[in-house]
Amino acid sequence: MNWCISSQLNTYLIIHAAVIEKSGYAVIMPAPPGSGKSTLTASLIQEGWRLLSDELTIIDVQNACVVPFPRPVSLKNESIDIIILMLFLGLFLQIRLREMSVTLNPHF
Repeated sequence: MNWCISSQLNTYLIIHAAVIEKSGYAVIMPAPPGSGKSTLTASLIQEGWRLLSDELTIIDVQNACVVPFPRPVSLKNESIDIIILMLFLGLFLQIRLREMSVTLNPHF
């Protein structure tokens, strides 16, 4: 699929990179295959970043804007385990912080 896209979009700059967006700013994350781009992307999506692409960053050279190309993030089993662990740790920390604020200030 990536080859099909890359071979047809001749007027765009195409980079093998994940790209995410928050508050109108895109972050392009180029890296070799297997280096953790998808794991990092999935983790940042859980933190409120918007997925523009996990595989190919497509940039319109006329206006220097990123063209969204979202597809499901493809994770290996080890990466899925990491994301699940991070979600549980995040939930645990939120619960503990709420408990601490109730203990410190019972009127909160």
